[in-house]
Amino acid sequence: MGVVRREGEWRLEKVEEGLYDVTYDKTVEANIITSDYEPAVFNDRSAIGVPSYEADSPSEAKDIFDEIVANGSTSAISSFGPAVDSNIENRGAELRYSGGEVDENLADALEDLPPGGFALTLSLTGLIVLYSSSFTVGSPAFYLGSGMVMVGGAIFGWAAVLFSTSGAGEAWDFLTTVDSDEESSTTNSESNGETKRTPPAPQSLKDELYFDRADQQCEWCGERVDQPEVHHIEPRSEGGPNKPSNLIVLCPGCHAKADRGGISKTKLRSKVRRLTEST
Repeated sequence: MGVVRREGEWRLEKVEEGLYDVTYDKTVEANIITSDYEPAVFNDRSAIGVPSYEADSPSEAKDIFDEIVANGSTSAISSFGPAVDSNIENRGAELRYSGGEVDENLADALEDLPPGGFALTLSLTGLIVLYSSSFTVGSPAFYLGSGMVMVGGAIFGWAAVLFSTSGAGEAWDFLTTVDSDEESSTTNSESNGETKRTPPAPQSLKDELYFDRADQQCEWCGERVDQPEVHHIEPRSEGGPNKPSNLIVLCPGCHAKADRGGISKTKLRSKVRRLTEST
């Protein structure tokens, strides 16, 4: 492996079998990939963010290099077109989203991660992205991976500050506690440090939610329910109001799961908001 052709500041460097980098003044300007290139999972060593060209053989790769040098640019290739290789996958540094939308399940999973879990996930993903970019300084993948690692490190750094100033308990709570963006419902409910318990929701309101909004179904799992249970998202013991936005109709199984924290308040609020917007 190494330089197989050079013209002035231009170099054609063989990275591995079937993969060549075209560099100018030590900066990668393009990839040339031949048919015998077989990248491993999370180990595609081609540079990300530069033009990529297909070649049938090493000699054709040299021809493409000669034309790039003759044009003085990778953007004016006339005999060879940019490679759109559908067979080479697993470019670990490319983040592909369908239609620009993040999968809802992934968003929910990230939403429920505590800061420590989020930082660990971010740091590990960043290291994978950096490894897949071969730590090529200046490539988009290098900056993306570096940013992810730095953000994860900053979260752990703040935990270290809390550890040194407030003790291990405070640092542990920060790393393991999931913060919610729920609105406070304790206005006019707290007096002398105690929260006034909300009375049960009136039957008329429960019936309205069950028949009109829920259409006699569990509003979480969607199964028809003959014995509905109306759940307070913000608990009555904490001053949660008897308002449709704080109530959700559930089957007994989903209600038990919500009571023990198996379904987060954030998810329940989001579900009610979508149901309200669709009616």
